[in-house]
Amino acid sequence: MAAFIKTNFGTKKEILLFAATFIPAVFILNVAMYGTRYFTDWKLFLVSTATGLAISILFQNCLVIVNMFFRKQYPSYKETAKRFLCCLIATVITTSLFLLVCIWGYQFIPVLAYPVTQKLVITFLLVGAIFNIVSSSIHEAFYTFGKFRETLVQNEFLKKEQLQQQFDNLKTKVNPHFLFNSLSSLSMLVSEDTEKADDFLNEMSKVYRYMLKSNVHEETALQQELSFINSYFYLMKVRYGNSIALQLKTEEKYNAYLLAPLTLFLLFENALQHNVVSKESPLIIQIDTNSNNSITVKNNLQRKKLTLQTTGKGLETLSAKYSVPGFLVTQTADEFMVTIPLQYNTQGQTVIHE
Repeated sequence: MAAFIKTNFGTKKEILLFAATFIPAVFILNVAMYGTRYFTDWKLFLVSTATGLAISILFQNCLVIVNMFFRKQYPSYKETAKRFLCCLIATVITTSLFLLVCIWGYQFIPVLAYPVTQKLVITFLLVGAIFNIVSSSIHEAFYTFGKFRETLVQNEFLKKEQLQQQFDNLKTKVNPHFLFNSLSSLSMLVSEDTEKADDFLNEMSKVYRYMLKSNVHEETALQQELSFINSYFYLMKVRYGNSIALQLKTEEKYNAYLLAPLTLFLLFENALQHNVVSKESPLIIQIDTNSNNSITVKNNLQRKKLTLQTTGKGLETLSAKYSVPGFLVTQTADEFMVTIPLQYNTQGQTVIHE
């Protein structure tokens, strides 16, 4: 019995709600049907109470199903009034039909049979409606409070994630390894090719300027992101030479579409961090736009044995940003691919770096 109640009622709150509403309703309806005989006839008392409680458990389960249906239809906190009204109407109708069936069914059980009058039927329906209003109100109060608390927790989580992301971005911007590697490459070029050193310094300034302004906007145009990744790739190309390649196959019509800043950078860095980069096994990163308004970043898979454990924050950050249909991570034996949905820009391009 306990397992049945736990399965059909789900939580302790549901069980408490049942005890607070339906159990009193069983006694009230039995008194309305049998009067003082309900307390003086022990056989009637036991059978009618047990039958009433069993029917109430079944009925409560039906009401839970009704409530869950409308919660799925109108799950939002903003749809509370619509959800409550639909649940109330549905439960009142369900209760009325259920009570009428019980009134009719009781006549076939000798010990429970009683004279049916119009006044008694009205009393049944009125008591059922009152308890339905109370039960639905308590149900909705529990659900709404839970949704409100869930919203608060989610907002706090998003704030923490945003702060963590800003901190991670800041660490990336001032990453000493990246800076030292860039300065080392620049120093080498200064002594070998002054003109190329000027180009390197120019691209390096574009990269850092874009990074420093990446938190200004939540979204940026694909054209700006591609311009940044070209500058970043130039730095990597100087460092790795022919060990790395970038293939851009994007259509111009998607240039004004929006995505989160540093998206391509995170995926580029993810590929560099987890794969072997060498002349014998060059890393090839390909960026394509797709007909379904998305962009795909893929690289040939040649995993390296990492001596340091990575956090995986890059893909987690992107997954949190793109928690919508269209974000997809795919891995085969030879290839790793991430597809990012692009948002249509109705207000023109969002420029991050000048």
